[in-house]
Amino acid sequence: MASRQGLSSTSETPNKLLLVLPLQEFDGAVGDTTILANRSHYVDFALPYSETGIVFLVPVKDGKEKGEWVFLKPLTKELWLVTAASFLYIGIMVWIFEYQADEEFREQMIIDKISSVFYFSFSTLFFAHRRPSESFFTRVLVVVWCFVLLILTQSYTATLTSMLTVQELRPTVRHMDDLRKSGVNIGYQTGSFTFERLKQMRFDESRLKTYNSPEEMRELFLHKSSNGGIDAAFDEVAYIKLFMAKYCSEYSIIEPTFKADGFGFVSGADCFLFRLLMVAAEERYTACSQNHF
Repeated sequence: MASRQGLSSTSETPNKLLLVLPLQEFDGAVGDTTILANRSHYVDFALPYSETGIVFLVPVKDGKEKGEWVFLKPLTKELWLVTAASFLYIGIMVWIFEYQADEEFREQMIIDKISSVFYFSFSTLFFAHRRPSESFFTRVLVVVWCFVLLILTQSYTATLTSMLTVQELRPTVRHMDDLRKSGVNIGYQTGSFTFERLKQMRFDESRLKTYNSPEEMRELFLHKSSNGGIDAAFDEVAYIKLFMAKYCSEYSIIEPTFKADGFGFVSGADCFLFRLLMVAAEERYTACSQNHF
């Protein structure tokens, strides 16, 4: 704060802080003061110097489940059924072709025929079939079937490897409406106007928790709603970016993004000198932001 006697600092909330400017106790305020329409009734703001918007922040989780049945995940249920049916079909066709062309095959017992045909069919999955085929049609069928199996097994192996080694991080909640329906705790910064916004969006006031720093927000996230913590935070983009710079791999922003006018320096209505200082400080801050962010 710039006062008549010099510079001073304060820990008051923005709303309380701006109320003293019209009383001419201070000439202006420099800091992370959000530009709001109701505040502009009694103070003047410089142009915004920060990115605008208010967003919800939620934790992320690995969207790919890794359980004991993970080896079935690479293929859909329908594709597994088609593959099994194809093995049966290939076995039946081999039986028909070999029965016509191979006299030794015709003389075998029925149980031996069935075991030989389906062993031959399934051994093609590992390209381990060794018994020569007497029928020309069987050979053509097996060549085509081996080519299909090569594509299928390679796709299966690549997908399974990806599922076991690569994380697919997804937000625990997709949209603001899901937060409202689930009834989880939501955090907001102490003294921020975001509290009023949350009440306007019909969030239960008893479910709203406050924090004063990124570290406190992190602690609330770790405890979760079940232990008195939070499962989402509602704050301005500038604060969220500061938090994400440290924990970007664990959290994600969800839709929608709410409009806000950003941060701006504040002056009293009749302090022309301080307005000039605000313009100079704003230009300097913008240049620093572009270089570092």
